[in-house]
Amino acid sequence: MNDALEQAKLLQDTTLVAESIPADVAPAPDSPAATTIFGSKALHRTLAAFTYRDFRVQWFGACTSSIGTWVQITAQNWMVLSLTNSAFFLGLDSFLQQLPIMLFTLVGGLRTGLALAVIGVIVGEILGSKAGMGTLINHAYGLFRTSDYVALVCVTLVLVVGSDAVASLFERRARRWTE
Repeated sequence: MNDALEQAKLLQDTTLVAESIPADVAPAPDSPAATTIFGSKALHRTLAAFTYRDFRVQWFGACTSSIGTWVQITAQNWMVLSLTNSAFFLGLDSFLQQLPIMLFTLVGGLRTGLALAVIGVIVGEILGSKAGMGTLINHAYGLFRTSDYVALVCVTLVLVVGSDAVASLFERRARRWTE
């Protein structure tokens, strides 16, 4: 009983509970009526997050922002087309709208992609190549040459860290360009 009072006090103190739900009310039992919405348990699980006020506020804000962005893009494209009557300028405007997103995605993806590419090449060589770093690692592992194996893994580590450092330099230059 003491635990129930502590839980009720904790629920009253937290701001994540919707104001419309009293904190001292026990949760509903797991009955078929409580766990299904329109006869679908999957729909209940999908919409369960909407029982939290903060999620509803965040979802409504994100939805409103997306609708505003769509309206702005449509209005701007319509205005460019009506002023210039040119498909070229319409395409140029659409491209320039997305250019910042493309540039920042490129810089962020470069840093992640370089390290994963080096690892992917080596794994590919381990699995199916007759030459390369991965084949050397696989060969040293199969012959129990621990020193060779550790040395090759360290070289691989240097390649991955080096590619990340190069990508970091590009990222710093891009960041200076945007400031």
